[in-house]
Amino acid sequence: MGMFRSVVGFAAALTIFVGAAPSHAAVIFNASQSGPDVVFSFSGSLDLTGLSGPTFSCCSVSQINPQFGNFGTFFGDYDRYTGLLTAPAFGTGGLTATGLRTGDILNVNGPGLAFNVQQGYVSGDALAGSFTFANATMASLGLTTGNYVYTLPNDTITLSIPSFPSSEVPLPASLALMLTGLLALGGTAARRRGRH
Repeated sequence: MGMFRSVVGFAAALTIFVGAAPSHAAVIFNASQSGPDVVFSFSGSLDLTGLSGPTFSCCSVSQINPQFGNFGTFFGDYDRYTGLLTAPAFGTGGLTATGLRTGDILNVNGPGLAFNVQQGYVSGDALAGSFTFANATMASLGLTTGNYVYTLPNDTITLSIPSFPSSEVPLPASLALMLTGLLALGGTAARRRGRH
């Protein structure tokens, strides 16, 4: 009976603690290697409370610039909000643009402590989309593994870059060289057995 009360008490305390936590929207960007391409996909929603804006802007392109903390997709008309509290760099790479995008507009501008979102976006609405860098690797884009959090007054945007091998695709010449070495070792072992 004492164990039951302890479990029930713990469950009640946990429910109160979790229930008391403020609701927290967030957008998460995930980078991934998909065959020969690098794909950034995102989903979530944002709380715009405490930000300055929107100001109307137009006509840009999907891009990343790891050394300055810029990433996202936008093309056409969008609203710009300022007031990001943190905007970390996420690698050493320079500006790389792409026209391969789907879904909503969402772009983070690290140096400007700002972000751009679909024109007319309403706080709490769902956002989702992706952008693709064809024939690229995470290493060639200059990305650094980690989770990078861009803090808004009442929300966050997180960029997640998984660990990746330094050479994502084995070179055919390396494979041939390794097989040649293994065959030579096998031949040497066979000759030794034949002599004894």
